[in-house]
Amino acid sequence: MYVISSKFFPPLPPGYDAHWPQVKWDQIRIAVQIRPAKGMNQSQADAIGRDVLERARLIPLDASYSAEGTASLQLNIYLYQVYLNSGSPVSIIAWVNHLPDASAGRFVYAEMRGDRYVMLWDSPLFTDAGNPDFDDVNGDGIFDIVMQTHLSGNGCEEFLSIFDKNGRELTRQNNCGDSRPGWVCDIEAADISLVDAANGRKEIRITGGDDGKDHVFKLVNGVYVPFPPFVKLAPLDVREAEVDNVRGMQLMKKGDYEQAVGAFVHAACMMGTRNDSTAALFANNAGFAYYKMGKYEDSVTWLKAAIEDDPKRAVAYLNLGDAYAKLNHNAEAHQAYAKYL
Repeated sequence: MYVISSKFFPPLPPGYDAHWPQVKWDQIRIAVQIRPAKGMNQSQADAIGRDVLERARLIPLDASYSAEGTASLQLNIYLYQVYLNSGSPVSIIAWVNHLPDASAGRFVYAEMRGDRYVMLWDSPLFTDAGNPDFDDVNGDGIFDIVMQTHLSGNGCEEFLSIFDKNGRELTRQNNCGDSRPGWVCDIEAADISLVDAANGRKEIRITGGDDGKDHVFKLVNGVYVPFPPFVKLAPLDVREAEVDNVRGMQLMKKGDYEQAVGAFVHAACMMGTRNDSTAALFANNAGFAYYKMGKYEDSVTWLKAAIEDDPKRAVAYLNLGDAYAKLNHNAEAHQAYAKYL
C-alpha cells in the first residue's frame, strides 16, 4: 500500500464511478504484535522485534476501503531462535505477516554475533501463510527453512518453499520467469510430501501438479528440479528396470528416440531414490536420448541427475558438455568437458 496525500489527486468528475472508492483517512494506525515462537521469551522478542521493524523490508498491508477516519492495520512478527548447525551463531528467524486479515508474509533472517543482532537477508513475499519448520533437506548437516502450507478455496492446494541458510530459494522454479518479481516461486500441487532419499537428502513428491500429473523433485546442483511422473511401486525390482533399459537401447539403434526416451525414463524412475551406478546409467541414457531428439534442456536435466547418482560416470560429463554446447552455454560446456577429461 502506498500512502499519498490527496492534494496530488484532482477531484473526480460528477457521476464518475470509481472502481475503488475514495476514502479519506485522518490517520493510519498499525498495531504490531511481536510474539516469541520458539527459543526465546517475550522480552527478548520485543528487543529483536524492534530491530526487525527498523531494518527489514516488511510486507504489503491491507486496509479497509470502507471506513473514513482511521485505517487500522495489523502486523505480526513471530520470532524463532534456532541453531541451524552446530558451532554456528544462533539464528534468529522472523516470520512477518499480517494475518488474519490476509495471507502474505516473508522471512527475515539474522544471527546473534555475540550480543549483536545482525540481519543478513530477507525472503521474497509469500502469497500463502503457515508456520516454518526446520529440516536438513540436502544432507549437508545444516538445517534449512521449510515453509509448507495448505489453502482451501475452490479445492485443496498445498504450497512448499525451502530456503537454505544463505537465503537461496531451493524450490524456485524457472516457470515463474519474471512474472512474479519480489515473490517466492513455490511448488504447488494437490498434495506435497518430503521423503528421505539417498545421502541424507530429501525428495519432494507431489500429486496433482500444474500439469495434473504426479512428479518427483530431486536436488540438482542445489536446486529442486522436477522429473517425470514418479511411479509408486512395490519393492524395487532392478531386473524390470534393466529390461526397460535394454528396450531403450534397441529403440535407439532403430532411431526411435522418442520411444527410447520413454523406456529410459521409466527405468530411471523405477530406481526411485537409489543413487548408484545403475541408476546413473539409466539417467545418462535418458539424457543422451533427449539429446538425439534435440531437446537439449531436458538432456541437461537428466545428465545432471546421472552425475548426482554417480559422480564418477565420466561419459555423463562428456554428454553434458555436448548438450550445453548446443544451448550455447559455453562456460558450462567447458567445465563439463574439463571434468570429463
